[in-house]
Amino acid sequence: MSKHKVKLHHWENGILKTFEHWFDELEHAMDFASTSDAHTVKVLDANDNVISSKQSGVTPEEISIRSYA
Repeated sequence: MSKHKVKLHHWENGILKTFEHWFDELEHAMDFASTSDAHTVKVLDANDNVISSKQSGVTPEEISIRSYA
């Protein structure tokens, strides 16, 4: 059973898309999270407690504008 979850949030054309990836080891989850270009990235433990969280400096509105340009 996986112990750690990485939850990614991507904005595409004004729609929020969420993806989840599971890892047995915290180190692997953290490595994966650090390479993501998602708008928001969270690493959670087996109890869904947030261990790490990062958010890009780009707002969803800016992403939408770039997508249509």
